[in-house]
Amino acid sequence: LAWLADNMITSDDWEAGIRQQLLAKKLSKCLFDKDVEKFFGQNRLDFDQILLYQILVENGKLAQELFYQIEEKEISFYEAAHIYDIDEQRRQKCGFEGKLYRWNLRPDIAAIVFGVPIGQVVNPVKTPQGYHILMVERFIPAELTPERYDEILDRLFQDWLNRELNYMLHSDTMVDNVESKTVEALGQ
Repeated sequence: LAWLADNMITSDDWEAGIRQQLLAKKLSKCLFDKDVEKFFGQNRLDFDQILLYQILVENGKLAQELFYQIEEKEISFYEAAHIYDIDEQRRQKCGFEGKLYRWNLRPDIAAIVFGVPIGQVVNPVKTPQGYHILMVERFIPAELTPERYDEILDRLFQDWLNRELNYMLHSDTMVDNVESKTVEALGQ
């Protein structure tokens, strides 16, 4: 109860919020349970992931030189990232960018890294941010886990809610009803 008071929430509001979440979850399951596997199958590539390492530098010549040094094993990818990457946080993590979905990346970068053999260093790629030297440590194929199932179910439900809301907001009948009720309320 102290937490509720600290957050200025009454117990009735808290219960109503929980009830609303449970009802929304139940409704989403009723409406879209059968569509989750179909959606996953149609968008399977979007759920593939990679563990990506990246070095980003501003100079093209430096990028090419680093690439050659890494290829010739004069310097390791991780050491080069630790010394040269312009992103301080990634530099401290020796180039580790993270576990990424295809859609987390620019389309041109995604096409490259999702097609390269694991562990192969990619030739520098120029983007507006600079020159990227990339390496995929691991490919994680898409799998319909319980967490991903819930994520897709929620996405389908939220998309549906947004469509319904937009329909209501832009429907002529809705506008007409609001206008007529406004006129009635004003007594005209």
